[in-house]
Amino acid sequence: MEKRHIASMTAMLLIVAFSAGCISGGDKEYSIVDDTGREVNIVGEASKIVSLSPANTEILFALGLDDEVVGVTEFCNYPAAALEKEKVGGFSTVDVERIIELEPDVVFGEAGHEDAAEQLTNAGIPVVLFKAMSFDVLMDDIEMMGQITGKEDEAKDLVEDLEARIAAIEDQVEGISDKKTLFFMLWNDPLMSIGPNTFIDQVFTKAGALSISGDADTAWPMYDMEWLIDNDPDVILLSPHGGSGLGKDDLMSDPNYSTISAVKEGRVFVMSNEDLLLRPGPRIVDALEEIFNLIYG
Repeated sequence: MEKRHIASMTAMLLIVAFSAGCISGGDKEYSIVDDTGREVNIVGEASKIVSLSPANTEILFALGLDDEVVGVTEFCNYPAAALEKEKVGGFSTVDVERIIELEPDVVFGEAGHEDAAEQLTNAGIPVVLFKAMSFDVLMDDIEMMGQITGKEDEAKDLVEDLEARIAAIEDQVEGISDKKTLFFMLWNDPLMSIGPNTFIDQVFTKAGALSISGDADTAWPMYDMEWLIDNDPDVILLSPHGGSGLGKDDLMSDPNYSTISAVKEGRVFVMSNEDLLLRPGPRIVDALEEIFNLIYG
C-alpha cells in the first residue's frame, strides 16, 4: 500500500500549521484540517477525550488511551472496557450538554456530526471529524489521532502492523486467477447491498472478491430477486445473527435462491461479527482476512 506521509497529505488531512511556541503553561498549539475540510485549532496533548463513533473508540483503545477516554456513544461496545465509559448519546443523538460537562480536551467524531461539532466548538471544545473512505485515509486518521493524543509511536506501530497484514492478503490475491463474484446481503427485503466508492466495497476488492453490486449508482443499492438470479454470484455473504434479515439456513432452504451458484455450491457464508466490516477502524483488517479465508481458504 502506498503510504502518504503526514507532511504531504491531501488537503482533507493536511497539517496546515504547527507551533511549538509557549502559550499558557508551555503547551503546543497547532491547527489541522480534518476529513470534512474543517480547520480545527488544538492546544496541548489531549488527556481527556470523547468519542462520537464506535470506530474512533476502537482506534483510541488500540492506541492505549483507555484512561484518557472519558465519554463514548451507546453503540461503542468494543473493547469491553468501552462499555464502562460515560455515555454521551448515540451517533445522531449527541448529548452536547453532557459532553461540555465532561470538559474534554478534544472530541473525535465523524462526518455527520457537523451540527454537534459547531455547538461544541462554540463552547471552546475542539472537534475533529473523520471520514475514512479508504484504507489509506484510515491509516492517516490513525496517525493524526496519535499526533493529537501524544501517541505518535503507538499510531506508527499500529499502522505498520495493519499495513503488513493487508499486504499479506494482497500478495495472496495476486496469485488468484479465478476470482469469485460476491453478493453482500446487507438486508433481504428489499435486497440491499453495498455500492462502489465505499470502504466496504474496497474490503471486498482487496479480499479478491468481485462484488456484483460494485457498479451501482448509489452507496446502498436495492435490488429484486430477478436481478440477483441473473447476476448469479459465486458467493453470498451475510451479516450474523439475522443482521441481514435472513439467516443462512433459511436462505439455503428458500426455493427463491435455489438456482444461484452460491447456494448450489454451498458458498453462503456468515461474518463472525458484522462490526468488523461496518466500522472503519483497526478491526477492518480482521474483516479483510476473514472474508478472504471464507472465500479462498
